[in-house]
Amino acid sequence: MGDISNSMKGNDLMDILVRDIPPEVDAALKAHAEAAHMSRNEYILAQWRKLIEQPIITTRYGYRVYGKAGRGIIKRYSDDPRGTSATCVDFDAAEADALKQAEDLIRRNQPGNREEAVAILHEAFREVFEAPV
Repeated sequence: MGDISNSMKGNDLMDILVRDIPPEVDAALKAHAEAAHMSRNEYILAQWRKLIEQPIITTRYGYRVYGKAGRGIIKRYSDDPRGTSATCVDFDAAEADALKQAEDLIRRNQPGNREEAVAILHEAFREVFEAPV
């Protein structure tokens, strides 16, 4: 229904109806909104904006890298501590160390770890490509 009423108004804003909110959650939202000098709706929208600004954490991904003489691959299959693997051929010590650092970050998989790992890979290798997992 929100889409129909919004299209009649001539705007692209969407209405969302949330059901079955427990009274204690409603009271907490109201208290937080009042403390922030906002309406409940304004407060919830502000919290959603903060939420969507966070990076999306992907659990399955990989990167193929090419160094001076060798090549390697890092793959993250799952959240299991053994769910990440890295292999390389003909890397020098610096390239092997960079691959290990990136693998450790990818294994942790916290917000920002993937981006940091990719930066390390781009710094150490001539070519870096996403690889299917």
